[in-house]
Amino acid sequence: MGLLRDKIVVITGSSGGIGRGCAIECAAQGAKLVLHHLGTAQAEQDARALEIDLKTRFSTTAIIYGADLTEGEAPQKLIDFAVSHLGHVDVLVNNAAIFKPLPASEVTKSLVESHVSINFVALYLVTQAATKHMVERGYGGSIITISSNTVLVGTSDLAHYAGSKAAGLALMQNLAVEYGPHNIRYNCVLPGPTDTQMVAEYVSDHKAREAMNARCPMGRIATPADIARSVVFFASDLSSFVTGQHIVVDGGSSYRFL
Repeated sequence: MGLLRDKIVVITGSSGGIGRGCAIECAAQGAKLVLHHLGTAQAEQDARALEIDLKTRFSTTAIIYGADLTEGEAPQKLIDFAVSHLGHVDVLVNNAAIFKPLPASEVTKSLVESHVSINFVALYLVTQAATKHMVERGYGGSIITISSNTVLVGTSDLAHYAGSKAAGLALMQNLAVEYGPHNIRYNCVLPGPTDTQMVAEYVSDHKAREAMNARCPMGRIATPADIARSVVFFASDLSSFVTGQHIVVDGGSSYRFL
């Protein structure tokens, strides 16, 4: 369909999971991509494999940038890298995140700090860098944050995670007001449980997976593609007058106790 034809899209944490799904769906719609990954050997290998896959399937431009976004000037350098190699940035997808469930009574200060550092501070700084570029360029843009349905519906063992994700939602809503005059749009996608390696680490046995599927009215948890299609909507001109909003993509599970 080409909804993102020739748009330059930066996706953080794109070597696997939801980020990888976003890369595939954006490439299918004609986007040129900057594939960010954490910078580890495994993440680099996964990103390279994705790059080859995208170029083979969609003949798209895809370049790779590896860095821990919590370190130094990495957020600014990611946007600088995208601009220097592809000319500008039209869309930023904030996907990089940490997810480590634990009962609230057992959560340590360091665990809270790690979630806030990755899920909010790094996200803020990348968004800040992309916003500055979009303002200076003068053509507007779209910034999309992958949050979580846990910011709207309470559940167990995720208070620290949900808090860090709620901060991202609040950021998008406030920046939508501040930078609306620059035609920059800020929106969120709120997934429920999604079939990724990150979730699989904590829901590894068959019975637990069946129980998770059963909690969703549609009978299954989301796939990365389910989440990515909403990202495409926010990235495309279909949502040209939509900002400060969120879409919950969880198959209706928010309407049941998690």
